Amino acid sequence: MLVALGLVFYAVRPIINTSSELAPTDNARVELEDERDALFKQIKELERDHKLGLIEDSDYPRLRLRDETRAALILEKLEDLAPAPVQTRRRTSLGFVLGSLTALALAGALANVFVVPGLERLALRPQEAKDYENAAKLKSLEAVLNAQAKAGSAQAVTLLEYGQLAWEIQDYNRAANAYGEVLRQEPKNVTALARYGQILFFASAQDPKLLDQSLALLRAATKLKPPSSEAWMTIGNILFSSKNDPQGALNAWKEYQKITGDTGSPRITQLMSAARKRLSASDPAVKLFATNCAGCHGSEAQGQIGPNLRTSKNAQNAAFVTNQIKFGSKNKKMPAFPQLSSADIGLLVKYVTALKP
Repeated sequence: MLVALGLVFYAVRPIINTSSELAPTDNARVELEDERDALFKQIKELERDHKLGLIEDSDYPRLRLRDETRAALILEKLEDLAPAPVQTRRRTSLGFVLGSLTALALAGALANVFVVPGLERLALRPQEAKDYENAAKLKSLEAVLNAQAKAGSAQAVTLLEYGQLAWEIQDYNRAANAYGEVLRQEPKNVTALARYGQILFFASAQDPKLLDQSLALLRAATKLKPPSSEAWMTIGNILFSSKNDPQGALNAWKEYQKITGDTGSPRITQLMSAARKRLSASDPAVKLFATNCAGCHGSEAQGQIGPNLRTSKNAQNAAFVTNQIKFGSKNKKMPAFPQLSSADIGLLVKYVTALKP
């Protein structure tokens, strides 16, 4: 590698005379280009989060317009900047130039093997560098899979590794092919079921018919042992964002929490909060519970001052619950709610007795 670098330097030194310092205009251009690239990435992530239900439909247009407006202003500033200065060249003899070009050709051949890949990696940001490495591994695994296919059939363990790498660099076509082949060999492979189901969900934006197929695969992945936490998370996303079933989404995300123990990360907290907000706005029984009961029994009826209604046997008895709401408890710890109409009490009783642990 050092020999190659030396030859490159020797070849280009007499021909090109450049300055190592950037002019102020160049510095401004670099800063604006970095900001432009960051905004484009942010817009892409915003679109992904909206698709997954992390961002409300009402908020998405405003947030996208904000980022696109900023990006447009940056592009306008880039256009206003003066073009980069043209580098000047020294005049040299024809013989010296030919000798230099010969050295440059030799250096280029060596650099293609040793130098260029290293320089490409140095120029990448951390996530881009990781994607670069994964793409290189993907090519190596393709050769392995081709060899296995010629020998008989590609092995599931290699296909799973290939699918994982493709998944990480968001090459969902290659990932789908890999996971599909795994399922052909192992129909109950939980990882392949969950990932293929998620890829179908992504594709359902263009073909809504794929949505139900996606749900079927994901639900199959939750019934295996161990169940897939990824599948439960995506089921919740589908029910919330595509099926308008906030209660079903909450139930799915609770299953995800049971498997992962994730009860307080920003992602799951935001998702469940959005589902509860939508549920309370659409379900009068939930709104009644939140207004009259959640203060003592908890927002999820999990118990605070009052008992846990999800595990209480008395809470499954409609007559008992009706009596408690109308007249309060015998020990006076729970007050009566005479302001509630018979219809409201009926809604609350139906809601409470249907609660599950």
